Amino acid sequence: MSHSSSSFRSTKVLQRFCRSSRLLSSMAALAASVLLACGVHAAPPASPNTPAATHSAALRFRAASTIALTVASAASADGSSVTLLATVDGKSGATPGGTVIFTEHGKRIGEAPVANGSASLTVSALPEGLSSLSASYRGDGNFRPSKSATVRFYNDDQN
Repeated sequence: MSHSSSSFRSTKVLQRFCRSSRLLSSMAALAASVLLACGVHAAPPASPNTPAATHSAALRFRAASTIALTVASAASADGSSVTLLATVDGKSGATPGGTVIFTEHGKRIGEAPVANGSASLTVSALPEGLSSLSASYRGDGNFRPSKSATVRFYNDDQN
């Protein structure tokens, strides 16, 4: 066999390998996207110094969550305050932890930790008039994030 024939064959094998590698890489990226959409995440390696060849992915499923927002107003010495109560439900029966972010017209007005499935925030500075309020659960190690429906609240504080 001549040198050029051997070189040609090696080049063809290398080209096939590269096409196969690109295909496998594309398939792996697609599979990762599907798993991520389903709430399955690969845990990072135990140590950043672990050689790449010894990494193994531990898959972890994060269950769905839902969050509902309720608004209550109460009179206070300086006018009125509004208490926002977010109830987070973990669909797997376990109790979610983590943080809830509260927004008014899309602007962050505060956050609160989730305790026993709920988080609350008392706000004394909502503008007079109609407010669009919502709550976003950030998720935790067991539950995926979720966002509440928008709750409209009319503040008629004349002070």
